[in-house]
Amino acid sequence: MVDEIRRDIHAWPLGAVSTNELYDIFVGKRIEGTCDWVLNQSWFHHWTGPDFPDGRAKILWINGPAGFGRSIICAGVIEDMSLKLEEDPVAYFFFSSDFEGRKDPFFAIRLWLSQLVPYPVVFELFRDRWSGRPEQKATRGDVLKLFREVVTAIPQYTFILDGLDECGWTGVSSSVASDKLVACFLEELRRAVSATSSQILIVSCDEPEIRSALSGQPDAENVSVNQYKIRPEDVQSNVEVFSPSVVDKKLIVQADGGSRGYCPFAGRAV
Repeated sequence: MVDEIRRDIHAWPLGAVSTNELYDIFVGKRIEGTCDWVLNQSWFHHWTGPDFPDGRAKILWINGPAGFGRSIICAGVIEDMSLKLEEDPVAYFFFSSDFEGRKDPFFAIRLWLSQLVPYPVVFELFRDRWSGRPEQKATRGDVLKLFREVVTAIPQYTFILDGLDECGWTGVSSSVASDKLVACFLEELRRAVSATSSQILIVSCDEPEIRSALSGQPDAENVSVNQYKIRPEDVQSNVEVFSPSVVDKKLIVQADGGSRGYCPFAGRAV
């Protein structure tokens, strides 16, 4: 009975939309030693550090063009932080163009919350809200309130979001115009983590909607926002390491009678 309740509570914020498995895919593509340059940067150490000046949550936005291995970098960061922060929760989500929940950026928060259900404090918060209407999917209001309660109740949560630029910004049933949905999401996210010791990493292309939402009111709501744009020289060593791997994969495919290989750095067929 307890396991059944836990399963239902875990599914409550998600509804019928299934989760994706992109993290495992990107970790599998990452070659050891690549993408580690991020972990050695001072701006990354500032974001991961235990200090939260003036009680402000920390948001780090890493952006760069397509083909720079952003998602694989993100997977590497998740893998590293999950090992180092065994007792501090790390929740993550990867948007992709073929994911059924991509039209709503708020699904990222739903997924984050579902990953935190195993933690006793989070489970109790979930159960209190879920018990009154177990047959219904959690509303966006439920999700935002619960998210705020979670980050307030337990210090130093880490939330990671990749591919926000992949989110379908049209066709969403909302009172907010579709071109403002991402801005609305980021505004609500900042408000939810305000004055907490939460860490949020967003990895995406440098889209105007995202930049505008993250750069506006930098000192508002007790949230610190920093950004880093990936440069070609940052990933050059990765390309040099990946190149032999790509050649090997092409040879294997050709030996099997195929005509296409896979580039683990860009995450695309070649």
